[in-house]
Amino acid sequence: MALQTQYLLQGHYAFFSAPALFLFFGTLFIYSAHRLYSLSKNGAASGYPYDKFRSLLWANTSIGAVASVVCWYYLPGAARWQTLVPCALALAYILPVLPAKKRLRDVATLKIFLLSGCWSWLTVILPASAAGMGWSAVAFVMAIGRAAFIFALCIGFDIRDQQRDKEAGVNTLPVKFGERTAIAFAFMALLLSVFISILFTSASIYLESAAYSMAISGVMALVLVAGSGQKNRNLFYFLFGVDGMMILQFLLVLC
Repeated sequence: MALQTQYLLQGHYAFFSAPALFLFFGTLFIYSAHRLYSLSKNGAASGYPYDKFRSLLWANTSIGAVASVVCWYYLPGAARWQTLVPCALALAYILPVLPAKKRLRDVATLKIFLLSGCWSWLTVILPASAAGMGWSAVAFVMAIGRAAFIFALCIGFDIRDQQRDKEAGVNTLPVKFGERTAIAFAFMALLLSVFISILFTSASIYLESAAYSMAISGVMALVLVAGSGQKNRNLFYFLFGVDGMMILQFLLVLC
């Protein structure tokens, strides 16, 4: 999604750029560290599915930590400092920094907004800052559209986990308002994302194909989110389906 921002704002993208590599290795670190922390809480006896990948997770965490720090050093000055707040929030999301050893992800009403905000900040504002656009009006509105798209995808995971969240007393959107209302929230968020892309296309900020790509990916995302509540959904439905929409949208934009 950071490459998508580069392409939409500059007409080209560079995977081997400091912002893209920083986000790649930073994501590798944060996800692997999250799984390791979950392993330490759940233990192998609980049948936690990632236990057999413990060695790989340690390797990914170590490589991700070192490489992301090196890439951070090579970021342009303005972009470098734009990473500090969202990265601190990401760490607080996976580590117990709150009273009673709670993490930010355990605060139900905050979780989804935190996720969408951090993803948007890092995949829009960071590459925009590296390109010298920073918190321009274009980058800011683009970040809102990106946050709306991620927000909708997050609802899919909340729908999947609603039974477990109910039992844990965690009031996510599907738990608090019901599955249908949560899907309606996802629809409105995707509608906002598509509207912004149409607005930018009409203003010649985006290529014309971008609006069609955003609309197609929005419809596909809504279908996947709406189907997230079906029982016995395979893990790959979410890993490659819902999460995969972030990659697919970029590929559609390129087309």
